[in-house]
Amino acid sequence: MSKYSKIYVLCIGGLKTGGTELLHQLVFRLNREGQMAYIVYIGNDLSMPEAFKNYIETPVKRLDEIEDDAENLIIIPETKVEYVNKFSNAMTAIWWLSVDNFAIHNDFRSRKELCSLKNALYNMITGDIKDKTKFVLKADFHLCQSYYAIDYIKRKYNFDEEKIIYLSDYINDCYTKSYVKEDKSVRNDVILYNPAKGYKFTRKLIKATPDLEWIPLQGMTNEEIYQYLNNSKVYVDFGNHPGKDRFPREAAISGCCIITGKRGAAKFNKDVPILDKYKFDEKIVEQRAIIHCIRYCLEKYEEIINDFEQYRQIILNEKSQFINDVKNIFII
Repeated sequence: MSKYSKIYVLCIGGLKTGGTELLHQLVFRLNREGQMAYIVYIGNDLSMPEAFKNYIETPVKRLDEIEDDAENLIIIPETKVEYVNKFSNAMTAIWWLSVDNFAIHNDFRSRKELCSLKNALYNMITGDIKDKTKFVLKADFHLCQSYYAIDYIKRKYNFDEEKIIYLSDYINDCYTKSYVKEDKSVRNDVILYNPAKGYKFTRKLIKATPDLEWIPLQGMTNEEIYQYLNNSKVYVDFGNHPGKDRFPREAAISGCCIITGKRGAAKFNKDVPILDKYKFDEKIVEQRAIIHCIRYCLEKYEEIINDFEQYRQIILNEKSQFINDVKNIFII
């Protein structure tokens, strides 16, 4: 039995990210469970990315087609919390997919910490930083993709437990289907990294290790990334973790050793459940300690990779957990 007559999930149109994919995955799962649900595109581009077309079986709705009735629910991503003001009767929920993407537009201090003082001053002057507290407080309840998000909204808004619900995500089936516990394949002594995140620090590690091979995961097709993840030994990520990021999980399930910083969701063990010896606070830990860990993972890969088996098992179970959570939150 459904708790709501109709569920509308707002999403920026024409944009392919992990967050927008998750919004489509939720609509897909709700419809599969017998709950009438729709994706609603907002913004100037109302086109659907090709990769998402398999998720949507119901017509895409426009904002003005939403039925603002008491028995309906509107789910709004945290980057568009101001949309709660557009509804007077329907229930509203904010889904916190990324803490940082909200924070940098909400207050000066967060913008300064996550970007820079110069960037924060510029965006304050241009009006890009706006306090959105009144919109956050108006929502009926909050969904959180990460424990980092739960911690953030608890501390910032002092919400009661009953207003916060954990609803995370899962990585693409192409990664989990190819998982092999006893991987006998020959891997290359390669360190992979995402240059879009934390490159300022990663660049220092690269410069200090001219004898090691570092490959940036950029400018590649999905298939090329998949091949590198399945043929390399180490993936490092010293950037911000605005939520429970997909790249570390895709790398882990593909057989890479994972080494991260402690920013954002990475400092929460439930979001990135790897041993503490593979997490480094780059602000206080010497580079040589991190480099030593990287070299050790390369040299002792066959032994070290077992340290990540529990993480891989958690990743393998994420889809079934997501399905169960959707049922418990919206259906039963």
